[in-house]
Amino acid sequence: MFFCAPDSASEQELSKQNSLKIDAQLAEEKFEFDKTQNIILLGASDSGKTTVLKQMKIAYSSTKGFSETDKTQSKIIVMHNIKKIYRQLSRVLLDKEEYKALFNEDVKAALSYYYNYDCPEVLDFEKDSIELSDADRSNAWLKDENIERVLSEDYNVEESDILYSRYATQDISEHKFKMNNDIIMNVIDVSGAKTSRNKWLSLFSNVDAVIFVASLSSYAQFMEEDPTIRRIHDALDLFESMVNNQFLRDRHFILFLNKTDIFEMLLPTLSLKSVFEDYNSVQGISELEAAKKFMRKKFLKCNKNTERIIHTHFTKATDKSQLTKVLNNIVGYRADIIH
Repeated sequence: MFFCAPDSASEQELSKQNSLKIDAQLAEEKFEFDKTQNIILLGASDSGKTTVLKQMKIAYSSTKGFSETDKTQSKIIVMHNIKKIYRQLSRVLLDKEEYKALFNEDVKAALSYYYNYDCPEVLDFEKDSIELSDADRSNAWLKDENIERVLSEDYNVEESDILYSRYATQDISEHKFKMNNDIIMNVIDVSGAKTSRNKWLSLFSNVDAVIFVASLSSYAQFMEEDPTIRRIHDALDLFESMVNNQFLRDRHFILFLNKTDIFEMLLPTLSLKSVFEDYNSVQGISELEAAKKFMRKKFLKCNKNTERIIHTHFTKATDKSQLTKVLNNIVGYRADIIH
């Protein structure tokens, strides 16, 4: 029996090609690693940080928007949001003597099943109520045209629906965006719930920058975990602990003071001085500008490292145009750091 000796030259060539492929792959991975910026989104619950992530998807994802899976999931979230909002509204109405007359048996039956999606009295009441959270007061679903559109049989989820839909982040997720300057932004999103914050620490070692999102309008809200604590105080405490954290002390910090539109709406109703005794109006500038300046100073005062520069932006995360400009600025100075 005879055996053909293997072609050693062919084997060597194949081995060489495989080696070159591996080298090329390693070089590509190193290039990607060197160009990757790991950015973590931090903030308390309902700060708007997930909306910031959604805007990043619109601006920087390869599809320039949302996938069909995103749209399908958002459709469910939209319906859940509507039910929650109108359940809260109906509960507020039932607690008001002057509105109880509206609730005959037929209306109560409708509320129990549909949460009264299209009751004009509910919509009119909501405009003046100060007992609702800022999310409910500003929500797009309270507009007549949106209610009619969303509840139609041929409803298709729009980009704005996804931006305005609200849900609590439950898990840690990573999202990669390739920028025009070859920089790869790896954005890490985490739950802002107080019970989930102990999971953040394990992520800090590989982080290059932190985007901390705080809701200015949270001065009018109380925490679910402890209704004696205002959310803005929790946000300040959280920011102080993060900006001075030993694992983040040499990381770049970007502060988003978010929900400026709701903040502006709330100021005439609830004075900032009723929450912060050291606040005073400033002659020559509007109450809104004075309040924004005060809150910015409050947050920056938390930073114990006087040499650290914290880039601060006043934002309305649902405003695509405004937030895209802010994000582009961030990408710009992150690129300067790399190059």
